[in-house]
Amino acid sequence: MHISRLAKWAAVVVVVATFVISGLTVLALARSGAIDSYPWESVGTALAIFGAVTALIVGIAEADIGTHKTKRDAQPH
Repeated sequence: MHISRLAKWAAVVVVVATFVISGLTVLALARSGAIDSYPWESVGTALAIFGAVTALIVGIAEADIGTHKTKRDAQPH
């Protein structure tokens, strides 16, 4: 099954945004006192960081794949 490039990136953006937004929401709730600070502040921080790192890794991997495709396509057959 072929997934279009746009659909793949849309899925990545949704997953990353979900992690970051949920992490920041948990952090805000913990800091406002709505939920206990321990362990939720650490959980919120971890979720937000995981989302950001995931975005970085996916971006690097996609750039690397694109570079290899470009090099392969540029070689004479």
